Amino acid sequence: MTGIDGRFKMVNVASGHYYAYAELEGYLHLDRAIDFAQASKHASEQEQMQDMIGQWKDHLTEVNVEARGAADLSLQVERGAEIAGTVTYDDGNPAIGMHFQLLRKTAKNGWSKVGAASDNWAISEVSDGHGHFNLTNLPDGEYTICASMPVGNQDAAPRICLGNTYRIKDADSLKVQAGDISRGADLVIPLTGLHTVTGIVTAAEDGHTLAHGIVRIFYADDREKAREIPLLDDGSFSIPYLPEGSYILQVTGAQYPEKPDYNAVSGSSESVVSKAPAIKLYTQKEIPLTISQNDVYDLNIHLEVRAIAFQNSSSSL
Repeated sequence: MTGIDGRFKMVNVASGHYYAYAELEGYLHLDRAIDFAQASKHASEQEQMQDMIGQWKDHLTEVNVEARGAADLSLQVERGAEIAGTVTYDDGNPAIGMHFQLLRKTAKNGWSKVGAASDNWAISEVSDGHGHFNLTNLPDGEYTICASMPVGNQDAAPRICLGNTYRIKDADSLKVQAGDISRGADLVIPLTGLHTVTGIVTAAEDGHTLAHGIVRIFYADDREKAREIPLLDDGSFSIPYLPEGSYILQVTGAQYPEKPDYNAVSGSSESVVSKAPAIKLYTQKEIPLTISQNDVYDLNIHLEVRAIAFQNSSSSL
């Protein structure tokens, strides 16, 4: 933290070569400028870090720190852009506590999420008691915004995007320059015309429920992901607030832990493992799903075993 004169001092810094930068509200922030999806394509953490440094290098100051020496440096901050708007329900009431997903257009004309996921949300801002929001510290670029209801996390939450559409590909966009405040990014959340999909996932061999797995909903035309939730402990799932349309429902990563079997050792209080603990891994399954005027209840999805993974276990109890 700097003093009111902008000066700062850091002590007990190990010798080495560093990159330094400063952050201040209203000015460019690294976590709003870095394309984390691009960096995550690299296999190692070192390669990911090098990618992020490359993206942000024009805003970094290099400094060498030597043992028992002092390094003087001067850092500058650059004014960022800001996007402001209001989220309301279609009855006119403010939508309070909405989270936001902010996307920036890439050089290849796609969309990249802004921010790094923390506490389940890539950016921390929420709408206030009047439905107003301000998204700050942004670099130049073309953006679109989606408002997400405060349920679960960013993947699980239903969203409405700029232009009052559910699809990112159909969303309106706006361009901002450093120092701009772009107002009027307003969104309206419908209270009607949304539906719920519920179901349960079971093992085909004996019908027991599978409590570990992920359920995803994709739009059927281009496989844009609409929602993602984990299975509940009883193998069930419920996905509310889905608009009418054609989808693909995918269940993936399902597994079931089997407990080991023990046999008593004759003349002893001990038991030995006669069957090692194992985890049954189940196939991924996709089914077409059409939502029209009614909710879709009680889907029963059966999965086949694809592999069994044995775990190490103690030889006795």
